[in-house]
Amino acid sequence: MAFQEIHGVIDKNTTGGWGGYGNDFLKFLYDSVLDKKPKTILEFGTGWGYTTIALAQGLRDCGSGGVLKTYDYYSKDNYTPLPGMTSWKHTIKAVNDNLIKFGVRDLVELNDIDIFKWFDNPHNFDLAFVDIHNSGEKLNKVFNNDFIKDSVQNGSDVFFCGGSTLRDGINVTRGEQPITSVDCNIKCVFGGETFENPQGKKSCIAKIEGYE
Repeated sequence: MAFQEIHGVIDKNTTGGWGGYGNDFLKFLYDSVLDKKPKTILEFGTGWGYTTIALAQGLRDCGSGGVLKTYDYYSKDNYTPLPGMTSWKHTIKAVNDNLIKFGVRDLVELNDIDIFKWFDNPHNFDLAFVDIHNSGEKLNKVFNNDFIKDSVQNGSDVFFCGGSTLRDGINVTRGEQPITSVDCNIKCVFGGETFENPQGKKSCIAKIEGYE
């Protein structure tokens, strides 16, 4: 099979119409899975399922027989539900329905937990994608964990949303630490300073290159 476009395809009534990732962004994740052929993908930040579906399509087509384990905290009290939805429990049902719609539900484990609780009982992974409303503070908390460091040093790939100075502007407006100030070595691998998604927002994907 081939990459199936996600942005503009998922029903607005089941996702609130949010599609901040353009199809080029999502196809990069799909292609990264095809290249790596991971047995286990770790995703922090399922959100509305756009990146989850892209990663799962890659698993479907790469022939690794792998699984995507994705984590988000849908039941936490301060989460704001999507327009037209009464709760994040409604949202996780929409994510589940859309995984079925794209024929990848059997490749994905949906987990409703605080992602930082994952570190209490971590599992091995070959490829990871992190998008938890990224900031330098949040990413340092993830990237400086010994388990993540060991995984990267043993050959696992860790991708994340952000990594350009232009994207850092979002963090500055929020009063957050810029992503490019994280403690590890990172490289922008998609988008950089020029990519603009369908909502007119600048975005990119970066990767951990190593630790000094």
